[in-house]
Amino acid sequence: MFKIIKFERSAKRKISYFNLLPIIFISLMFAASPAYAGTAQSTDILVQCDSSGVITTNTAITGVSLPNIQYDTSGNFYVDSVDVAIFTGSTIVKELDGYTTTNLQVALGAVTNYDYNATTPFVYEIKFRGHYSVVGASTQEITEDWQSSGQYFEAAPAKSISVGSPTGTITAGTAGSTTFAAITANIADGTAVTINWCDANGNAASAPVGLSAAGTIVTSNGSTITVTADNTAAAGTYHFTATSDGVSSGVVTVTVSQAAPVITGINQTTGPEAGGTNVTITGIGFTGLSGVASVNFGSTAATSYSVNSDTSITATSPAGSGTVDVKVTTPGSSSVTNPNDLFTYYSTSSQGNTVNDAGQNPTNGPVTVNIPPTTSDAMQSKLNLAIM
Repeated sequence: MFKIIKFERSAKRKISYFNLLPIIFISLMFAASPAYAGTAQSTDILVQCDSSGVITTNTAITGVSLPNIQYDTSGNFYVDSVDVAIFTGSTIVKELDGYTTTNLQVALGAVTNYDYNATTPFVYEIKFRGHYSVVGASTQEITEDWQSSGQYFEAAPAKSISVGSPTGTITAGTAGSTTFAAITANIADGTAVTINWCDANGNAASAPVGLSAAGTIVTSNGSTITVTADNTAAAGTYHFTATSDGVSSGVVTVTVSQAAPVITGINQTTGPEAGGTNVTITGIGFTGLSGVASVNFGSTAATSYSVNSDTSITATSPAGSGTVDVKVTTPGSSSVTNPNDLFTYYSTSSQGNTVNDAGQNPTNGPVTVNIPPTTSDAMQSKLNLAIM
């Protein structure tokens, strides 16, 4: 609300047309002032600052909103219109007329209309004044003095930071890192880079488990952003923005790829050629992304399998022969064969006489018993004793 006590005093005396002539003359003079042309380049931007020229935000502004002007507190005056002007110091450089009291949205115009000086910035201030009419009178108008809106701005080179593509990859479940090049413009050396985790649309998000990111101090050659993962980082796609000196990059994507599953052992290493052996497979990486896609004994798919956890699968062997590798496949990757995944099929056919249901050998001839090749020496001895 504005102090207009001087106007209230004027309302108590008769105001003639003669008294209004200076005001009319001043208004016409401002309205007829030439357009202001400065020296800032089109690549510069207008930014908000304080009255001493210290920039408060590096985000480009194209206009400002001013408070609405209404009736005075005593109700003696109402506002006809509002003049808005842009000053530098006490010098008016541009005046804008014809604003209503409820729509004070001021467009600042092209950046090249303003001066730029890196050493001593030109600070521009927005002021306004209201044209008040006396309530109950028909022709009298009183112009209020220019008042500051508290809005200051200046022309400055546009600042920016952008982030390039990653130079490496990160694999889930393993420690590692990748780096991104950050390209900056008009950001002073020694300015820190802040990393802000977000979603794909740039909305703030919590930092991913197992991932951390940090930017080096900006130099004239740019900056490097390093994303580091420990062995708890899960496969997936993550996003961040980089901020320096009040400006931010676009959304940057970090991809943590799914590690290939690894088989560290199987609890049954042999089984009959007919299949049907239940085998527990142990290892890591069985539940990454969409989980296990297949389990194979050699080139043949397991009769059935169940993923118990990221480290355990129960599978039923299919029919087969010889020694084969058990293989676990997840989307995009398969386990690498190793000695811990070998499974051997054995034949169940017998030669010579057999033992009858009573456990007797009717012909007293030799009995052939097939012993799995991986049976321990102690177990073989027990079987030999039992046969004798």
